Amino acid sequence: MRPSAVVAPVLTAGLWASCASPPADDTPSEPPSDEAERALHGSLTTRYRGRSTDGDQDHDLYAVLALDLGDAQRDDWSASLMARAAYDLDGQGDVGDPFASLSDAQGEDLDLDLYHAWVDVHSLEVLSTLRFGRQLLYETPELAWFDGAHLASTPRGTRGLLFGAYGGVPVHLFESSSSGDALAGFYLEGRPWEGARARLDWMHLEDETVLAEHEDDLFGIDLRQGIGEKLHLNGRYSRIEQHDRDLSLGASWYPNDELTLRATHYRLLRTQRNRSLEADPFFDSLRELFPYHQTGVLVTKDFGERASLEVGLDVRRVDEADDEGEFNRDFDRGFVTTTLLDVLPADLVLSLTGDVWDGGDGDVNSLGAELSLPYGERLEWALGTYYSLYKYDLFLDSEREDVRTWYVRWRKRRREGISLDLLYEYEWDDDDSYHNLRLVGTWLF
Repeated sequence: MRPSAVVAPVLTAGLWASCASPPADDTPSEPPSDEAERALHGSLTTRYRGRSTDGDQDHDLYAVLALDLGDAQRDDWSASLMARAAYDLDGQGDVGDPFASLSDAQGEDLDLDLYHAWVDVHSLEVLSTLRFGRQLLYETPELAWFDGAHLASTPRGTRGLLFGAYGGVPVHLFESSSSGDALAGFYLEGRPWEGARARLDWMHLEDETVLAEHEDDLFGIDLRQGIGEKLHLNGRYSRIEQHDRDLSLGASWYPNDELTLRATHYRLLRTQRNRSLEADPFFDSLRELFPYHQTGVLVTKDFGERASLEVGLDVRRVDEADDEGEFNRDFDRGFVTTTLLDVLPADLVLSLTGDVWDGGDGDVNSLGAELSLPYGERLEWALGTYYSLYKYDLFLDSEREDVRTWYVRWRKRRREGISLDLLYEYEWDDDDSYHNLRLVGTWLF
């Protein structure tokens, strides 16, 4: 019997078992001991996704298991694991299938992925981190996902200075071989002056593909500054080899408990071409990414417990007009969202969003809305709609324009740690319409 013939019923059973009603017998089961409860905990999430359009359809089943063992504050060691199983219920998608995805590239109905599996050692006072196994580092100049080791010293002195290093074999889930691939780096982190946190990074990448051998060195600077308790500034800059790469800036201001102002700016300084996968993970799909800059401003205001208001502006520009293309376009978007709580009858919550889009071919005005009803702490439903001038589907590696989406969302918490979510979306654009259905069961233990 094929493994996939066993896994599909198991995933299906897991979905409904995690969402089943409690048994009729109200006799409480014996609770686990404190030590057992502390030793192992985690979650199991099972998700069904169905999609259809004009005679084409796709049905998939996913399960994600996350486990944590031990307590970093109490035990000499701890461990963590996260893995995913994906099963294609109706067979592999063809090349021309509108729902073909990366999972279909494996050539099997069943796709198993190990996201992380690591062990932390806590018994060495000189090290704040000592980790072995498959792991992810998010603060590096690019996401570091690798099988190997990571260590960091205990912060020292009044500046909290620490040194960290890592290295191993990068994880490329959709490559058949890791031969010739390597990843390593080190960083220095501390508080150079009051209210500041600074980090310097160096990252070395080697990636051997069928057509080329890539070797890249990245350098990154990350600086965060707090001015009192109300203003926070951050900046991040990176270089690749001897060239400037990108720059991001941000500011958040909290003048009082009811008002928040945020501003962000990102600039890609140099055209991104074919490099190691970590340095440019989307080149094989999107080809060259040309320099652009994007600025966003968001103001949030709460009016007691009855209403809130958001006003925002996003502006994106490609540096050279001739470089505009799919996934890299000029646009302006201004929006206003107001949420009314405890104003409508029956505890209904209404959220309205007005958009003004300018994508270069004329202005588009749109209105989005969501009406939701929380029912105690265990049940919630919502009905809504929104508009996207450009809508990206990362699973299908596609971009659609002028998309209107309607959706219904329903959430039920069956008991402590168990919930069921249902989402239906209907989308249409100038070329086609789509039906999307997602059913998610989650069990926290």
